Amino acid sequence: MHNFIETPICMGKERVRNPVHPTQKLVKVLKRIIEIASNHGDLVLDPFMGVGSTGAAALGLNRRFSGIEVDSDYYRAAQERLQDFSSFFSHSLKPEVSHVKERLFPKHP
Repeated sequence: MHNFIETPICMGKERVRNPVHPTQKLVKVLKRIIEIASNHGDLVLDPFMGVGSTGAAALGLNRRFSGIEVDSDYYRAAQERLQDFSSFFSHSLKPEVSHVKERLFPKHP
């Protein structure tokens, strides 16, 4: 085993185009990390969810997923992306995603 993962940037069909996320990770890389660090049915938490690549990897490996995102555009993209997965899994594995912008950054009058 190596202490690094060499991979190209995320491109092609996997790349979320709207909104563009400058550091989107490959699901293949995230799957490998999740396989090493968890077991089937475990909960994977991503407090900086972006467009949901970690959630896609976790759900694809039969892990539960909970993600948090402050950017509303990324949140919507992740929610749409993970909806595709939730129809294939039991209720216990469906993703939980939260948009916390209003709680973290309340609007000031």
